[in-house]
Amino acid sequence: MRSRTPNSKGLPGIAVSPSQGKYLQLQARMLKAKNIPEVGTLGGYSTIWLANAKAGVVDRVDVRLGPGAEVLPKIVEEVKQGKLDKFQLVFVGADKENNWS
Repeated sequence: MRSRTPNSKGLPGIAVSPSQGKYLQLQARMLKAKNIPEVGTLGGYSTIWLANAKAGVVDRVDVRLGPGAEVLPKIVEEVKQGKLDKFQLVFVGADKENNWS
């Protein structure tokens, strides 16, 4: 299990590792994922890996702030209404305390 001690930027040491980030990127590429919600982005490290699976996505990153239990139902409703496309891959990096080690 990784240390929960804050790093030099004040973020806890719970971000994905470089090898995990590369794995996320490969999964996104293999799935040809265009829409990937990430729940619990912390400092955005894994988001960068996922976004780099496709070039030219900087202008298409949509950050939603708030507890996942409040934000996710709104996103689901937007998908149902056709305001957002369906997702090909979902990454949940939130709630580290309850994730498997």
